[in-house]
Amino acid sequence: MDKINIAVLGPGKIARRFVNGKSEYVNYYAVCGRNPDKTKKFAEDNGIDIYYSIEECLNDDNVDAVYISTPNPTHYELTKLCLNHHKHVLCEKPFVGTKEECNELYDLAKDKGLMLMEADKQLFLPLTQKIKEILDNKIIGDVKYMNGYYCDNRESKDIFQKDHWVFEEKTGGAIRDIGIYPIAYFNYLNNWEIEEVNTVSRYLHGVDCFSITEIRYKNGVFSTSVSGFDIDLPKGCDIYGTLGHIHIDNFWKTGKASIYLNTSETIELNEEMISDFKYETDHFALCIKKSLNESPVIGRNESLKLIDIFESAKKHKSTD
Repeated sequence: MDKINIAVLGPGKIARRFVNGKSEYVNYYAVCGRNPDKTKKFAEDNGIDIYYSIEECLNDDNVDAVYISTPNPTHYELTKLCLNHHKHVLCEKPFVGTKEECNELYDLAKDKGLMLMEADKQLFLPLTQKIKEILDNKIIGDVKYMNGYYCDNRESKDIFQKDHWVFEEKTGGAIRDIGIYPIAYFNYLNNWEIEEVNTVSRYLHGVDCFSITEIRYKNGVFSTSVSGFDIDLPKGCDIYGTLGHIHIDNFWKTGKASIYLNTSETIELNEEMISDFKYETDHFALCIKKSLNESPVIGRNESLKLIDIFESAKKHKSTD
């Protein structure tokens, strides 16, 4: 099976982990970045080709697909540019800022016969598939509540400078940048069947720096997702059922979980974890090989639902 040649746009920390993802279906072919020194080092460290011009990269016929790992505000324009150069696109979360942009890009991908996907890696982990199987088989009984935390105190870091991209109003904020991890995870486990959403937030420089998002699903399950830049909390999630509960530390990048049954029995899960980026990359590449325009796991409708949740938070916006 021929491998998919992927070029990386943006030689940052996430991109380094992506190219070390060890997917057997792709060839990590090239990197493109604006900073010559940073881009050169990235290419040398990973043994891949280098481009300093995005046009030069996208005009290379050997590039089949592009992984976009640049700051959130650039996602829309870069995705559109890549699609118009007939490249499949895997774009880091959060995808784009508005439903109009999302629909436009998915329409463009479909029109050009290209694959487009938002990168939410936690949905593709072997552990996630095992958890879904456990819930479907009612090992912990009827699920009632899910609770997830992803908070990282960044007050001492440059992210708290007002000109940082995380404070861009349309695509910034804690809920989009890190709250998306538990929110998308719980949406997936509940088949994306959302009944009601409510978010309360604390704001800084016009965007949320701490948010609590409550979702009620059509199956009766409630979830709470907590995200923030100004406080540290344990990173993980718990899933509660009538017969026990599941605890997972760092659920977006692990193969381990513990099941605590009401009978006092504990079951330890230890699923395959080669790389947290491998499994979404495998899925993306296989979708290309199947000539799909979107993922059956997270496609247009799922990205639109995430944007709806992010937008609902703004309705309750308070002053800084």
